[in-house]
Formats: sequence, structure tokens, C-alpha cells
Amino acid sequence: RTCSARKQGVSVHKVTPIHSSTYSIDMPKGQSIELSHTLNRSENFYDPQKSLSTTVEEAYRRGALCASVDKWVQHGVDDITIQVNNQNAIDVHFDAITGRPVFSSGYSSKYFGSIADIKRSLSKRGCDIDAVSNLWILNHKRWIVWNLACYERSFCSFVGGRYLSYERLLRRLEGRYRKEICGGYRPITRMVLNKDAAASLPMVLIVTRNNTQPTGESKLDDRSSHVKLRLTDGWYDIDAELDSPLSHFVNAGIIRVGTKLLVSNAKLRGAEDGIDPLDTTYQCDLQNNSRPYLSLTANSTRLAKWNCKLGLIRNIQECDEKFSVIKKVSDIIAGGGCIPQLRLMILRCYPMMYLEKGPNAAITPLSEAEEHERVAEIERRKLQAIEKIYEQVRCEVAKVRSIDECI
Repeated sequence: RTCSARKQGVSVHKVTPIHSSTYSIDMPKGQSIELSHTLNRSENFYDPQKSLSTTVEEAYRRGALCASVDKWVQHGVDDITIQVNNQNAIDVHFDAITGRPVFSSGYSSKYFGSIADIKRSLSKRGCDIDAVSNLWILNHKRWIVWNLACYERSFCSFVGGRYLSYERLLRRLEGRYRKEICGGYRPITRMVLNKDAAASLPMVLIVTRNNTQPTGESKLDDRSSHVKLRLTDGWYDIDAELDSPLSHFVNAGIIRVGTKLLVSNAKLRGAEDGIDPLDTTYQCDLQNNSRPYLSLTANSTRLAKWNCKLGLIRNIQECDEKFSVIKKVSDIIAGGGCIPQLRLMILRCYPMMYLEKGPNAAITPLSEAEEHERVAEIERRKLQAIEKIYEQVRCEVAKVRSIDECI
């Protein structure tokens, strides 16, 4: 298919499909490039004059995702950035000379990124380091480094080798300090664990770890074992236990680490009074669960898009229209828990029906007209009975009067 149009001053040039994932675009000045989900020739889009934030916004808008290790290396992504995940992100430091990320579990004067370095840098930026704990710094460093590494890998054609840096880590940490410590903002995972927000609220969480080894074989009606995952909203993480249908999807590879889930109607188990998300000493009294967890069901859980913003969904109407509404009855999973919403179309509206209990407890269905006839018949019988009683009383009164007159 080809198309050419103008809308709001933006030109849409002719696009000719080459194969399923690559297109040839005819540019205004006769230039021809290839555009795919990996952007094989992305140097045509890269402008060194733009800031990294503008470049990332452009890449985000184009959806130029890349998941090829060869492309990562080709576009200058460091080996350390390729290896970063949500488990080892806490050990990422930065070379003091080159600024490149390195793995280091201890303090070294050659690297930046230790707790002491971060506190010193945040103090220079006007942050009160006494207001944050070491655990707070390590927790947020972990999620920020993982996020930056994922961005650099996904948009390597735009920001390869330049996005995961110590300066950007400090800016993100300072932003979270201003927002959470100074501004009093609390993400949804923290509010749920604090018992200040219902766990049933709609939220987008990402899978960070599978705490159950997949068996490769799973049945929807097998309730003997439920998969346990670790989820996060980018600020704090929380455990989750899935029901049998969701566990089947995990074992089938549909839900895995890095998958974003739209969760609703969840239930928090094991935290009666609420806890702090960084409290590692709390032990709930439930068997086989050392930490509070969310109980998730299949009918109330959806796969979210890759670019969905993590956290609480405040625009409930948008959530209803795009995510949580079940559009087909066939999508309902038996034993998959409550259904948040179901979109139905009214095909025919029948009149009101009534049930009449007759002798021997026999029930007869009646239409609205028949019901009105029965009601009118009952009213007529009532009037007849009243008139009959009135006539009897009148006759008795007349008889008594006649006797009195005779006396």
C-alpha cells in the first residue's frame, strides 16, 4: 500500500513495503532510507546538535526499538550496559576518567557510584543526605541504572554508548529526592504496602524476577502450584502470586522478565498493619511467604504496551477504554477471578416478565399485559367481596333497626 497526505502541516511521504518489518520511505529531496523496528540506518535521523533528552523523545516517538546484540555493539553500547539487569544494576559504577560503566562491588578511587560518592554529589546539589538512608540510595540507584541501560539498549541507534552515565544517575536521584522526600510523593507500591491505598486500584507494573522455576508443562486447572513473581513500578518492588491461568502464561513464556502488566482487583496478603517497602526485617505469618505479596488473577490482569507509564493509572476512563474492558465473552477465563468490566451490546429489549405461583406451587410465566389483567381481576374480586360484606352489614343494621322500632 502507498499513501501520501498532509495533516496539520506535517507531510506523510509515500511508503512502499519491502517486507514485514522494513519499509522504504521516499523523502522530499529524493533521499531513500530504510526504516524498521531496529532502524538499520539510523544515522540519517541522528542529529548531534540535539540534546540527549530530545533524541530519546524522538526515538520514543518513532518506536525505534532494538533487541539485537549485534546492533547494540554496532552502535557503541558498552559491554557492561549490555549485561546490566535489575539484579546487578546495584553494582554498576562509572570510570572516573572515561565515565564508562563498570561492575564493582566495593569502593575504589578509580570509580564513581558508591554510596559515599552519591551522598557527596547529592549534598553538593543541595540535598539533605541525613534525610535519606543508604538503603534508599541503593534501591533507587538499582531501578534508575536498569532503566537507563534498557533505554540505551532499546534506542541504541540514537543514544548508544551515551545514555547510561553517572551524571544522569545523579539527576534522576536528585529528582526522586525532590519529589519523594521534599514533595511527599509516594508511588503506588509504597502506598499499597503502607495500607494507604487499595491494592485493587489499576496500576502498571513490570516483571523483574521469576521466583518460580518454569516446569514447561502446565494445565489451566492445576492449582497445586502458583508462580511467584517480583514486580515493580520503577520505585519499589513487591512480590506477587499468580493464579493458575496466569501461571500457565508464565510457563508458556507469554509473561517473562521485562513484561509490563496492567493489574487491577489485586489483593494484598500478609501485611495487616502496613509496612515500609524498604523494611527488610518484616516477616509475615503466612506459610512460604516471607514478604507481603499481591494476589493476581487472570481476568483482572492484562499485558500492557511497551511504552505504558509505570505506576498508578489516574485516568480511570482511559484505563477503562483501552485496557481493563473485556470485549469478548470468549476472553473470560474460567477460574480466572473477578471480571473488572465487560463490554456488551444490547441486541433486543424484551418486556417485563412476571412469575405467578399457582396451586401445587406451579409457576406460570406471564407477560406484562397478562399481569395487568390478573391484577385487574384481583382488584375486581376485592371490590366484589367488599360490596358483598357491605351488603351483609347493611342488612344486619336494617334488621336491628326494625327490631328496635317494634320495641
